[in-house]
Amino acid sequence: MDLGWFEVSLDVKDITRSLDFYGKLGFEVMGRELGGRVVVVQKADCRICLYERLLDPPETQLIFWQGDVTAIALDLQRQGLRFEKAPSTGDGNGIGALLRDPDGNPLFFVTVPGVTRLEGPQSPAPQQAELETRARQFFDEFVEAFLTFSGSTIAERYVAPYLAFHTQGAADAFGSSTEISAYFQKVVDGYHAGGCRSCRYRDLDVAPLGRECAVATVTWELLTADSAVLEAWRESYNLCLVRGRFKVYASTDHVA
Repeated sequence: MDLGWFEVSLDVKDITRSLDFYGKLGFEVMGRELGGRVVVVQKADCRICLYERLLDPPETQLIFWQGDVTAIALDLQRQGLRFEKAPSTGDGNGIGALLRDPDGNPLFFVTVPGVTRLEGPQSPAPQQAELETRARQFFDEFVEAFLTFSGSTIAERYVAPYLAFHTQGAADAFGSSTEISAYFQKVVDGYHAGGCRSCRYRDLDVAPLGRECAVATVTWELLTADSAVLEAWRESYNLCLVRGRFKVYASTDHVA
């Protein structure tokens, strides 16, 4: 049974303090994501992924990446093991499952399309063309998620805490994925009630912010069943790479 590649994942309170500690032990940074809140460090064959207040559940986890999660779960269930969270589809058609050992330690099995193991020191920052390709992929998948009119499906493209800045200076802050899901469910329910059945974006503009982040701005159009435009607006998204894919941590509506 191939479990995939393995990382010990630690929930840390201060990523800078943790990096200083592990650096003194000789660990080298292999990669940074989500604005530096997720950092992979390695020394020889010892590999650790540090998550600054992002792990769910927020405890040390043994994470196995890119194995066949469904096959692993079936094999282990046949051997009498019970999963705390059975295999389920998440962000980007990824699949995850959570199992605990007899002492309650969590083992998380996850596979996400496009994620690969970092095999060397931190690579150069993505070039503009690569950023634009990743941003376009993000918005293409966002449009597909919108078609479900499911708040939880849309929320998979976001990370908590998430800040939504609206016109006229109003803002909302969401501290959990549950809050983000509820917010978007309310939004898409309102769109659907108003006759919206799909959406599209145009005029994509991407500006890099450091190594793992970018600001992407698009014009959104809400469409009826016959593709008539109901509403249009310009919106900017603060994006960060999480395992090679963009996620949103803040968005800003532009004044019309």
